[in-house]
Amino acid sequence: MLFIYLTFLYFSIYLFGTATAADAHRQGQHRRLSRNHILRTREEIVRSSNHPPAVYRTFGKGTTSPLKKRGTLEQAATAFIESELGLSSDGYRVRASASTTTGGNVWVQRVVNGVPVINAVANVGLNTDKDIIAFGANFDPSAYSTSPPDSPPTQPAISDTAAINAAAAKMAGTYSGLPVKLEYYVQEDGSLTLAYVVVVISTILDEEGEDMHVYETFVDALDPTGRVLGANDFSSGAVYRAVPPRLRDISQQGTTLIVDPVDTYSSPNGWHSANDTSGNNAIVYLNQDITRTAKPSADGLVFDYPYNLTSRPSDGLNPEAAKTAAFYLSNLIHDINYRYGFTEATFNFQQDNFGKGGIGGDRIRVSVQDASAKNNARFTTFPEESGGSGALMQLFVWTRSMPSRDSAVANDIVAHEQTHGTTSRMTGGGTVRCLQTTEANGSFAISHSISLTPDRFGWSDAYANWMEQSDGNVKDYVFGAWVNNSPGGLRSYPYSTDPGVNPLKYSSLNYRTAPHDLGEVWANMLHNVYAERMSFSSS
Repeated sequence: MLFIYLTFLYFSIYLFGTATAADAHRQGQHRRLSRNHILRTREEIVRSSNHPPAVYRTFGKGTTSPLKKRGTLEQAATAFIESELGLSSDGYRVRASASTTTGGNVWVQRVVNGVPVINAVANVGLNTDKDIIAFGANFDPSAYSTSPPDSPPTQPAISDTAAINAAAAKMAGTYSGLPVKLEYYVQEDGSLTLAYVVVVISTILDEEGEDMHVYETFVDALDPTGRVLGANDFSSGAVYRAVPPRLRDISQQGTTLIVDPVDTYSSPNGWHSANDTSGNNAIVYLNQDITRTAKPSADGLVFDYPYNLTSRPSDGLNPEAAKTAAFYLSNLIHDINYRYGFTEATFNFQQDNFGKGGIGGDRIRVSVQDASAKNNARFTTFPEESGGSGALMQLFVWTRSMPSRDSAVANDIVAHEQTHGTTSRMTGGGTVRCLQTTEANGSFAISHSISLTPDRFGWSDAYANWMEQSDGNVKDYVFGAWVNNSPGGLRSYPYSTDPGVNPLKYSSLNYRTAPHDLGEVWANMLHNVYAERMSFSSS
């Protein structure tokens, strides 16, 4: 009898424990599903916001504004806007302006019936003479009728309290306490509706940590149900400690925290596909081990790892810092190049091509502190039709100094290498079969390694050079000085507009016939073309 009782007792405890574990599992699963649902809902609302198409124009050296001579920067800009768009002074308002050493910018917002329009804006760029050099706008001044009976209402159909409740419910958050505003919102069909602007703080806290976002939410003030039209996400998606892109390497100013740099036009799903240095454009890992990606240093996508230049690349947090820096720059280059035409349809490197052409499945694999070689870097590009091979960037350690130096924190090396992939894919329809002749190798950078002597790096050197230039004062450019521990860098001469500094020109091809020699000539020509172009734009 005792045996039967104990058996029954243990079996009951087992069943209770099993049920408790199952309940806990179901509750955890429910929380994860709830969290995912909330995240998905918030993201869908942000993505569904209407952003009317914009027009953008440039004017070379500049076109004169009606108030150029006697007016301020803002007056010159607004006079141009009124003339260009046929607006009266009550049809817009100046939101902000900024003066710079090369001129300035003025930002304006469309106004209808005295009410600002949330998503109808324009901007004007001016040079130091107050001539207009650039203009962009995403609204047509004739699109909205301001005459009865077609003029949109100026009075809401619901209260601001109802709008606050609707925004908080839809965004799974709480009202921030910031003033609620009434503005017009341009809908998908081009019509205007009156909208409340409500700022909501939305926080999810569970076993996965805290996820907090601040949303500027637009609630239809004419809809009794409090329909949410869209939202802007004010919170940062990711933070990286990396070498700023205008710097050649980490020795110049170290690293800095860079907040949410992703260009959602180029990378609509962001840079990350997991909670590490892997994403749609690139996956960055340590020494050929694809599982050794960098993980965030704090909750969220925060990669804040300091790099200690007095230690070896492999010491302490240096490997994590190196992976973070390479991931940041590789993705940034992807986004920049996408804007200039290296897209899915022109055979770029992405896992998911979003149905926009190309094959996909070919993000760049980046092996940081790769031990298979030293004092070099290499980029191997496979044809897009090879089905998922993509490209491999290998960033080696340089041993020409003590301690050794890590090419992953040398922007010139990373930019140079990734450009091999760009030029190889874009020339020849993604086949990587073009640019194989001696001159093409020199000019168009099909070669895949730095090497101690410069070989076939024309375009790649030029791209790294352009990344550093920031204004019309184009500086001489020395490539690879830090990694090679040599002020002269890895090339015969600095790239320069001064023939006394770099004497190479097209006629130099008469006596420079090796691919690496040709590459230097081509890169110096591109440096001079760039300088001429920047000089024209600045003036």
